[in-house]
Amino acid sequence: MGEDFVGAVEGFRIALDGATPTKSNNTKKFIKELTTAQRSEKLRRNAMLPYPDTVTNLTLNQEDDLVILNWDKSPQTDIESYRIYRNAATGSTFKLLASNIIETTFKDANIDSHQYEYTVVAVRHHQQSDYSNTVKTQASWVYAPGRVEAEAAAELTDSSVGRTSDIDGKFNLTGSGGIGDKAIMDYQLEVTQSGHYNLSYRVAAPRDTKGFMILVNGKELTVEKITNTGGYNEWQTQTGAKVYLEKGKHKLTLQSLDNNWKLNWINLKQG
Repeated sequence: MGEDFVGAVEGFRIALDGATPTKSNNTKKFIKELTTAQRSEKLRRNAMLPYPDTVTNLTLNQEDDLVILNWDKSPQTDIESYRIYRNAATGSTFKLLASNIIETTFKDANIDSHQYEYTVVAVRHHQQSDYSNTVKTQASWVYAPGRVEAEAAAELTDSSVGRTSDIDGKFNLTGSGGIGDKAIMDYQLEVTQSGHYNLSYRVAAPRDTKGFMILVNGKELTVEKITNTGGYNEWQTQTGAKVYLEKGKHKLTLQSLDNNWKLNWINLKQG
């Protein structure tokens, strides 16, 4: 097909070998109307302006629970506004957060403990530019003793943040089939006092699973199996092993060993 082809490419044609039949009046009428429609569509597309230029130099400043975005003003004088897109989990899908933004700054006060990504587009005549560069919020620190919210991970793979159906908390980690069997969740952990900690975790699962491995600074501490809770919307607090943690800052890793489970939080109680 040539680059100037206009039309749908879905569907199929039925062909029969042999002599070419004489075109019927209906076929001739269809060809004439199709030619006219294609010509009109080409003229319409040729009249369209090119997409706006990509927004440049998007930056992010974070002040506690407030995110401030800034970017360069587009040099194109006919840019009408900007749109802000936000991703509630690093590596997931951007969703429209705000539109009709006239200035080159935007403040987002509606953030939680997990990381967010942002990008900005320019808009002209209902056409938007490609995404700008991506910026993201700082990863939060989690503490022991204390409860570690699942969505507070600094890095996530094979899982995503979603609104929880649990009575406790705002978000949980999930995925298309629950958390994936190769998911890795990394947390910035600060242990305030060396000692043994009793582990518990809030999960939902429609079947027994192999669970997950817990590592600190790459060293395996324990493997926790997850038992059937009755479904993805049936949450249970399950009890795990007792682990020893040194005082200081560490990398806490949860490495999934199976799919079909969700995680709301884990708790590290000294004892």
